[in-house]
Amino acid sequence: MALLIVVMLAIALLFRATVLEIAGKAVLHTYGFDEVSLSVRSVGTSNIQIENLSLSDQVSVNDVTVTYRPFSLLSGQIDGIIIEELRLDISNLDQGALKRISEMADGEGTSADKDTTRPYPDVQLQKGMIVAENANYSLSGSFTGNLSSDQRVTVESVFQARVETAAGTILLENTALSVEADIAAQSAVVELSEGMLRHDVDRPDWAPLSLTGSGQLDDGDATVQVALQTSEGKLLAQVEGSYETATGNGNVRASLSRLSFRRDGFQPSDLSRYAANLPLFDGDLNFTVNAEIAGKAVVYQAEIEISSLYVELDGGDVSSERFPIEINGRYLLDDATQDTQITVPELNAILSYAGQEFAVKDLAASLDIVNLAETVKLASLDGTVTHNAANIYFPPLLFSASGKMKDSQEVSISGSVRDETGKFDLNLAAQYQIENGSGNISLHLPPTTIGSQGIMPSRLSSLLKQMDGLSGVINGQAEVTRKNDGNLVLSAVDAELSDGRWQNADIEAEDVTVTVTATQTDASATIQGDIVGKVGSARFRGQGFSIPHMEASFEAEHQNLQAVQSGHLTLSKLTIVPGERALFKETQTVTGTGWIRGNDLNFTFEATTDYLGPYLEITGRHSLSASGGRAQLKVKPISFAKDGLQLGDLVSFDAGVILDGRVTTDAMASWTASGLNSSADVLLENLSVEASGGSVSNMNGKVHIDELFPLSILSPQEISAETAIAGIPLKEPVIRFRVLTNDGDPQLYIDRMALGLVGGTAVINDAVIDTGAETNRIEVQLTSLDLEEVMALSNVEELVATGKVSGRVPLVFGGERLIVDEALLAADGPGVLKMSSEAARRALEGGGDQAMLLLDILENFQYSELSIEIVKTQSGEDTVKLHAEGANPEVENSRPVVLNINLTTSLDKIFNTVLEGYLLSEKALRATVDGR
Repeated sequence: MALLIVVMLAIALLFRATVLEIAGKAVLHTYGFDEVSLSVRSVGTSNIQIENLSLSDQVSVNDVTVTYRPFSLLSGQIDGIIIEELRLDISNLDQGALKRISEMADGEGTSADKDTTRPYPDVQLQKGMIVAENANYSLSGSFTGNLSSDQRVTVESVFQARVETAAGTILLENTALSVEADIAAQSAVVELSEGMLRHDVDRPDWAPLSLTGSGQLDDGDATVQVALQTSEGKLLAQVEGSYETATGNGNVRASLSRLSFRRDGFQPSDLSRYAANLPLFDGDLNFTVNAEIAGKAVVYQAEIEISSLYVELDGGDVSSERFPIEINGRYLLDDATQDTQITVPELNAILSYAGQEFAVKDLAASLDIVNLAETVKLASLDGTVTHNAANIYFPPLLFSASGKMKDSQEVSISGSVRDETGKFDLNLAAQYQIENGSGNISLHLPPTTIGSQGIMPSRLSSLLKQMDGLSGVINGQAEVTRKNDGNLVLSAVDAELSDGRWQNADIEAEDVTVTVTATQTDASATIQGDIVGKVGSARFRGQGFSIPHMEASFEAEHQNLQAVQSGHLTLSKLTIVPGERALFKETQTVTGTGWIRGNDLNFTFEATTDYLGPYLEITGRHSLSASGGRAQLKVKPISFAKDGLQLGDLVSFDAGVILDGRVTTDAMASWTASGLNSSADVLLENLSVEASGGSVSNMNGKVHIDELFPLSILSPQEISAETAIAGIPLKEPVIRFRVLTNDGDPQLYIDRMALGLVGGTAVINDAVIDTGAETNRIEVQLTSLDLEEVMALSNVEELVATGKVSGRVPLVFGGERLIVDEALLAADGPGVLKMSSEAARRALEGGGDQAMLLLDILENFQYSELSIEIVKTQSGEDTVKLHAEGANPEVENSRPVVLNINLTTSLDKIFNTVLEGYLLSEKALRATVDGR
């Protein structure tokens, strides 16, 4: 440029202004500048005033003053140049005047261009303006400068730049740049200050950043140092770089040591709006970045680490000693494209939530980013999460995921969560809108076998320990939606158990199918759903039944997937059909409602049969926190009648009895995670029982049953009756008894049984009927029986007796046999036996004198001792022996006589009735255990 001006000055002295303009344009054309315009204001002997010189729309100067000495000018030397205004448009350096000037600077011009012996003038630039603009960036600035005759340059400038990216416009504003350069030595020093880097969009991704720095140029090699700070002056990064102008290669290094974030201080949200929703945290950020520049490409790597990380969450916290991040990427300057890979090589963290501690181990992630978040792809996310507790909520779970983020800032992720055995594998998919915070997550559990052939529920969670009796195939899916306001909504649930089986100490069930569906429309609405199921076959403590149909609906209030605090359950229909050994005979239909308040589930159910109609009401409460509860069962009073309702209409127990009277039953049931307990109170009111061998009339009493399954009556209970018939009339029987179960066999303890028998009493004390024993022995104590009534049981006609007898009758029951083991009755005192039978005398006429003497004695035998021995053997034969000692005062002067008589009796009828009653009692006891 200086050479051009010298040539024009020489012409100007010779040809003055008009000729100067013509000649100057021609000369500049010879140098390859085709779009020249020149306007010379005046030409003097020591200076020339150029109003305007334009080489093209890229380069122009205004108001240029050139000073010289005439004779020096002839040798091509000028003293100085003062440029009032310089305009440069460097939008395209490869075209027009800028390309030609670059060629001349590189030595591609004429020999005159290469003349370095001629001294350089001093050049002063009062005001310079530089611009550049294309689709991807723009630059504008103003500057002043001086070029000394020894080719030393000083420049002071202020400029701003714009770069268009996929994330929007990035501005570098009001950046002050000062330059001191030595052209001959190809060296320079640059100072950068007051620069402000800003994201120029309606909602910036990051807060404005301040740039300061310096640079050096030495023999074509450039180095630079830049500090990046917040607008408040907090240091974020220090950048160092170098660049070789000859090769176009360079490198940039950035580092930061211990940028501290504190919950009550500096946070990432101070830098970027994308961090506005991040929870407050403590941590120290350290990073190093290396970038290699090769022509138009920049390749970079970074290592980032957050140490001593602590994040406070709502209800918990997250902590990690070290959170490492690695970044690798490339940026192409020509088209402003970029691709980056971010990886987390290994992260271990502790999550504390709701009083529980969870560990995330060996987390590794890889993220691919294209064009500054225009496309973000989560290539992989893997790790293990465990519950650090004695009673774990879940086993160690391995998770893996991948996903992407669209330019609309919609994040989508898919993956799976599985246990170490691979028997449990839960698939998930999620979408999230960064702009408004909305999103959803879908969970899908493919058909999964649980139980001994698959995964035990307790391995999934200690909370499911009590469900280890469950086996089958489960599958389901659920969707959770996050609204713009941050509330979580359970959009849909669909789960099914098929081929199910349940087994514990009380219940066995097979062919179980249960389906659960639910939905929630919005955060303020309740969750509404349905439960449908069936049980093909089941046994409850030995009693078989099935549930061909179960249908219920529920409604629950909750917020953000927290535990349900209130809800309502409606049992539309539960049908229970009796099966093998079932005690109940009719199909039962159960309906009712339940409701949740806090941790308590309260319920009221009603059972109905075709015969009784609604007959049973169940009300109770179950504690969700304690996994236990209790319920009261009220049975409508049942009235039996000979020509109406009978026990056989209700239960499968074939007692062969006819009932008449009223029975009222109330029961209580309680349960815990370990089992079920139940009790009952049974009120008998004027209940009469008729069986084939006898009857009992007007029984009354209230019996408290401590446990129904198995039947247990721990404290003595009493039942009384008005009369009974067991072959002979019995008066006012009363029994006090208990029932216990030993190794599954019920045992009836008769603490005392008393009744009126043939003028006296019969008492049983401390007897046991053990259904598990081969035989049971019961001893009946008889007191003051009327001998006349006793003898009436014999088959001896016209035998009259007076007196009372007492004794014992040992009864031994075994199977369906009754043995009387040497029963003995003895007279309480003296009495009389009289038998006056003409038929007997005629029958014994041929028997001689002794036979006739016996008949004489029996006509008025006054005994002093009398006993009756009764034996019934296994063969079923009855033997009754009468032994008496005494005399007839009217025969042979009261000669002492000993009588031993074998009697035939009707005791078989009595013994058969007693055996029938025993067998009925044993059968009833067994029925309470397993329906036997």
